[in-house]
Amino acid sequence: MFRSRLSPRAAFTLIELLVVIAIIAILIGLLVPAVQKVREAAARSQCQNNLHQIGVALHNYHDQFKRLPAGAEVDITKHCAGGDCRGNSMWEKILPYMEQGNIDTQYQPDTGWNTTPNNGTLGNLPIPMYICPSDGQWEAYPTRRNYFGVAGGRTVASHGWRGDVCFDGLFTINKPKRLSDVRDGTSQTFAVGESMHATKWGLGPGYNNGAVGGPVGWLTGSACVKTPTLCADVNQSYGRDVRNTSKFPINYTIANIADDQDNDIPFTSRHGAGVQFLFADGHVNMVTPDITMATYQSLSTYNGRDVVSEGY
Repeated sequence: MFRSRLSPRAAFTLIELLVVIAIIAILIGLLVPAVQKVREAAARSQCQNNLHQIGVALHNYHDQFKRLPAGAEVDITKHCAGGDCRGNSMWEKILPYMEQGNIDTQYQPDTGWNTTPNNGTLGNLPIPMYICPSDGQWEAYPTRRNYFGVAGGRTVASHGWRGDVCFDGLFTINKPKRLSDVRDGTSQTFAVGESMHATKWGLGPGYNNGAVGGPVGWLTGSACVKTPTLCADVNQSYGRDVRNTSKFPINYTIANIADDQDNDIPFTSRHGAGVQFLFADGHVNMVTPDITMATYQSLSTYNGRDVVSEGY
């Protein structure tokens, strides 16, 4: 009778199997952070490109109108029908220069943002270029905006019902600037910064809850009070269009946002290295958390007659 002389196939021992599993786990542990870093690098690059495109749009707007848009434009003869005066956001004004002219043509400027069914419907349309892909916290809100004009912050003109009111930055209510007004140098002046920080008056169920908050809708904009003087400089709410640097450093977190902190919400990011800003000349630069408040606020002004010598 023929018998096979081949030895039976050896199987893995339990120890060998555990070693293989451990090696695979180590490799996965090494791979996941690398993938996350690559993903974040791509997201940061896209965010930078968004800011660059916003800069191109602002410059093209300036070429046509010989000035930049105001942070918000409020016509007291048209925009004060409700409890306060709500005009037109700079983020709507630059749409035609961002290949979003189809939305702009449907917008009704005489009624202001979100005060008519038509404009409210347009606000429910996402604008991908206004979203930083690193902002994973608010992915459930595709109509959000992660970019805000810089209203200044070195000099506080007053404190209103929504926070500090500053006029030393490029973008404020009803005070449009020309690039020739930028005496500090366009390469040394913030125009727009990114922020993933919640606002008390944002989208979602966190609205009016300072401990939760929500992101800003891209079309949701500024307001000014009706009494005692229509849209007086001393009392303005513009934190959903533009923000100050008067109080908080970059990447600061407000645990419970007060009613009078909306203008002062910090510029923040989830890039790790810092916060990206668009400068008035169109370039985009990362500003690191170790920047001094003096330099940070100097970069926020357009006519402070100061010289920024510190690196950022």
